[in-house]
Order: sequence, then C-alpha cells, then structure tokens
Amino acid sequence: MSNLKLGRYAAVLASALCSFAFATVAHAQVPSATKKVYMCYVPGANNGTTYRINPNFADAEAAAGAPLACTNGNHVMFAFNGQGIQGIQGIQGIQGIQGIQGPIGPTGAKGDQGDQGDQGDQGIQGIQGIQGIQGEKGDQGIQGIQGTQGLKGDKGDTGPQGEKGDQGIQGIQGLKGDKGDQGEVGAVGPQGPQGIQGPAGPQGPPGSPGIQGPSGLSGWEKVQGYSNTAREGTTTRLTVTCPAGKSVLGGGYQNPDTKGTNNSVLASFPASQSTWEVQIFNPTGSTSFSITPFAVCATVAP
Repeated sequence: MSNLKLGRYAAVLASALCSFAFATVAHAQVPSATKKVYMCYVPGANNGTTYRINPNFADAEAAAGAPLACTNGNHVMFAFNGQGIQGIQGIQGIQGIQGIQGPIGPTGAKGDQGDQGDQGDQGIQGIQGIQGIQGEKGDQGIQGIQGTQGLKGDKGDTGPQGEKGDQGIQGIQGLKGDKGDQGEVGAVGPQGPQGIQGPAGPQGPPGSPGIQGPSGLSGWEKVQGYSNTAREGTTTRLTVTCPAGKSVLGGGYQNPDTKGTNNSVLASFPASQSTWEVQIFNPTGSTSFSITPFAVCATVAP
C-alpha cells in the first residue's frame, strides 16, 4: 500500500475514533473490556464517514439499531478494542484493630435431668447370731460393742408354738452387707439453649489507603484548527496544537466544500507530543479548496 493511502487510512481511523467517542458520550454506553467495536468506512468520502454495525461475532460489542454488516460491498469493515487496560489495584490498607469483645451472654436454661441409673444389686445378708438364754428382766444395761456376725445355721424343723414369753433383750445387730455395685450413670440431659450474643465491639480505625493506581486518559476533546486554502500546484502544511498539559492522540482534516477531489494527502501524523500535522498536495489543473485540520487531545497519566 502506498504512503498516500496509508496517510488517508490514518486520517480515516482517527475520524472513526472521534465518531465512536461522540456516539459513546451521546448514548452513555460503557464499552466492554473483552468486546470489539465493529464499524464500516465509506471510501471516497472527504469527511471520513463511518458508521457502527452489529455483526453476529462472539467478540462484537452490541450496537442497538445498527445493521448486521456494511450496507455497501465497497465499504470497508474494521474493528478496535472498546476499552483500555485497567489500572493496577492499590495496595490494601492495614486491617484495623479488633474491637473489644462484648460481655458474655446470660447462662442458658438448665437442661432436663437425666434418667436415673439402674439400682445396684443388694448386698448379701449377714449371718444371724445365736439367740441367748432369756434371763430375768433387769435394768437396761449399756449397749455393748457390736460383736462379729455369726454364721447362719441350718434351718431347723418347726417346733410347737410355745407360750408367748416376755420380750427378750434385743440381739446384737448383724454386720452390714457389702454395698451393691453402683448403677450406670443416667444419660446427660439435652443442652440448654445458647445465651444471647453480646453486642459487637466498636469498629477498629480504617487502614491506610492503598497507593493510587494510574488514572489513564481524561479530558478528551477534539481541537479544530484554522481553515486554510489548498491552492493548485502547491503543498499545504497545516498544524493543530493541543491545550497546555494535554497530549495528541490522533488527528486529520475536513474538506467543507466539494472541491479538491484530486488532492493527495502526503502526511497526517503527530509532529510532537502535543501537535498534529497534515500535508496535502493539490496538483496543477485542480481547483483550489478550503481545508480545516483537527486533533484529538487528552490528558495522559504518567
């Protein structure tokens, strides 16, 4: 492709970017970082005419009401990313100090009592002592020391019932039998409900803010230069300078009238960080025409 065509396509692309930018602002659309914007360029148009399309591509950014393809077979389809790369995330701030723990909640209600364990086996009964001879009833003596439990004798035959005698002295109490095995512990009753949670402690102070990430572009604007006349047989050089503090992103020119269709764009490029330059040759025999340069400017974060 010749340098002349490259220059014209550069100017057209810049014009397309401007058109897309104005459409984005007008409709409050936010381009997707993973989608592409598809457009069509109309060859031969002096003002760099472009329009949006809505093709059935997986990576196409949707454009409501736009045609599915270029409306003319001579129109040139092109695409570009809809959104720039996201800036680096700032470092997370230091976590605040933990708040003071709230007071302990009230004790839960007492659980139900567990089932009673099984009763242990009864101890073996001690052997009954031999009954002493009944003596005369005397004064109540001091109770003697408990003697050793005697062996239990064999059961004798039942004798004839005698006359009821006087009540004898109470015999010595037999030894206490061994304690039976302890029954199994009953099941633990269900746990009482949990107490009410105490109030949360005060929030700790916020951490220090992270480092500010790069902001990218801001303050986008289209700067239009002064109109000039491209006379026949001459090369016209036009420049547009961005406002102070802004960098040039692109540029081109406009042909307000219908003359000058035989002209050639020799160059359309950034002459410096803030200036866009356009050079147009109008051959001898052509008609002089008016041209107006423009530049696309914005503030670029360092």
